[in-house]
Amino acid sequence: MPADDSSSPARASWTPSEIGLAIGSVLLITLVAFEELAATTIMPVVVESFDAAPWYPIASGAALATQLSATVVAGALADWKGPRVVLLAGLVLFAVGLLVCAVGSNVIVFVVGRALQGLGGGLLIVPLYVLVGSVASPRHRPSFFASFSLAWVLPSLVGPAIAGHVTQEWGWRYVFGVVPLLVLVAALPIAYVL
Repeated sequence: MPADDSSSPARASWTPSEIGLAIGSVLLITLVAFEELAATTIMPVVVESFDAAPWYPIASGAALATQLSATVVAGALADWKGPRVVLLAGLVLFAVGLLVCAVGSNVIVFVVGRALQGLGGGLLIVPLYVLVGSVASPRHRPSFFASFSLAWVLPSLVGPAIAGHVTQEWGWRYVFGVVPLLVLVAALPIAYVL
């Protein structure tokens, strides 16, 4: 009969902080990825609604450009101000950017919203990795990083279909307007950790 290995380090149970961080961070990364990847699918409809077809490349790329820029500085900001401040700033900017997109009355306002959304998304990602390093035990960190990868892949597979269906049924503004509520839900487990 094999020995009971329930006390081995590989099978150690997760703490409530690790569980909260895992749930909240995977949800947040999924939402950032969804808005980055799925929104591209509906962008022709968005610029057509503003009668601004020449703005398509800017409307599509604004979020990615600001997200990449924010990711570059987020690490230094997290070291300087701490991950909590950077994460909170990212949450606020991401949600505000989405709301600006949802209510934008012209393409310029929409592009500003996309830029804010990307800036917030970039500021969100790095502090989550910092929190994993400080909250998660070394044996659980690989599970976090595997989940983070899945959180980027899954929206690329199903996100465009979801965004297209929502746009067809209710309009493109819902693709941007509903997600801030989901961000609030995803932030709750993170708030427990912080």
